[in-house]
Amino acid sequence: MWKKVGGRKYFKYSECEAGSVLVDGLEFIGTEQGKFGVIHVFSDDHGGETVLNSSGQLNYLVDRYLKTGDKCRVVYQGKAKLTKGAMAGKEAHNFELFIAGEEAPAHTDADIPPPSDDDFSTIM
Repeated sequence: MWKKVGGRKYFKYSECEAGSVLVDGLEFIGTEQGKFGVIHVFSDDHGGETVLNSSGQLNYLVDRYLKTGDKCRVVYQGKAKLTKGAMAGKEAHNFELFIAGEEAPAHTDADIPPPSDDDFSTIM
């Protein structure tokens, strides 16, 4: 039995269905400048890489929560219309990010600051 190693795998979000798992248990390598903009790179145990292209909410989640070396899962959640900010009325891709070993923080509604126009709170 032969197993392919190395190489890069890309996704076209327009071809993904809501609920599609794009990254499952892969290690976050980092963010780099690709040919057409920022890309987020994840590595498997066999030298292969999965690359996710830039998207507003995904960039926010990666920048805010992921550290190099984190094992994570990224789930595509389809598109939704933005309700606030400069891009209000436009559709944006939605994602969920899960980090291995992380538990949801215990907090109350009083601990959560009110969203600003720059937040992606309406699509997270």
